[in-house]
Amino acid sequence: MLKIAVIITCHNRKHYTLDCLAHLFKAREEYNVADQKMKLFIFLTDDGCTDGTSTAVNRTFLNESIEILNGNGNLYWAGGMRMAWSYALNTSMCFDYFLLLNDDTMMEHNAFEELFRTQEYCIREYGKSGIITGLIAANDDRNVITYGGKLFDSRFKGTDFGVGESSVPQLCDMANSNIMLVPAEVVSKIGIFYSGYVHAAADYDYSIRARRKRIPVLATCKICGRCDYDHPDEISKANTVISMTLSERKNYFKNPVHLRVDYLTYIRRTAVLRYPGAVILNYLNIYFPKCYYILKGII
Repeated sequence: MLKIAVIITCHNRKHYTLDCLAHLFKAREEYNVADQKMKLFIFLTDDGCTDGTSTAVNRTFLNESIEILNGNGNLYWAGGMRMAWSYALNTSMCFDYFLLLNDDTMMEHNAFEELFRTQEYCIREYGKSGIITGLIAANDDRNVITYGGKLFDSRFKGTDFGVGESSVPQLCDMANSNIMLVPAEVVSKIGIFYSGYVHAAADYDYSIRARRKRIPVLATCKICGRCDYDHPDEISKANTVISMTLSERKNYFKNPVHLRVDYLTYIRRTAVLRYPGAVILNYLNIYFPKCYYILKGII
């Protein structure tokens, strides 16, 4: 029987977290009926929730193996995922896989079938296990892929594009971890998320690091889950930032959710030649935002 540690973090999104877990367990049951049996062990970081998430989870899923860890409210996404993942690794159990799962992502009934089918393809084609990212579609339109695997359009410019559904799994340059299956042997080689990330980019960094270690990163052929793209469009963000006072902008970009610190960490670690330019652009974004968005071609 496969043993899978499911890694999740949450903060005041009780309804999402409950729905996410319900879809996860439904997908498990669908897989266990048709194929090899597996057992899920959930490691959930409650990062200072004040909406009763932990209580609701424990009451709703009484018969499931769920370990809830208490964060201080300042872990954000990357920190919360690291806490749960580290805890899982330090238990006495030997897991076959780690499944990274965003709590706003709802797994499709065929998710595990797709993930393991892609893993089998990876072993056949590359002679080793790899990281598998599940394609994610918008909630109301499966033709809109919101998260999953990405390919670089230009490494020099740092531009990329997402892969779509295909007849065979696609090798990716980097990947989102909305649904990401990581074999234990990969974790033994490259560890978990880099400790320098607060909120964002840790999954991109992790998948790029894997590729550099010659570990395949593959996207599934079919959609494995649903989640809407929750980032503001560039024009709206530009107008918001430009309209702020300097003091407001400084405070805005101090918030880990707004990506600037993590973005610079990501560039320094994955594209060091672009780092000086990224620092200059970051300065412009704070002090001369209109110039920044003109240079970026957004306005």
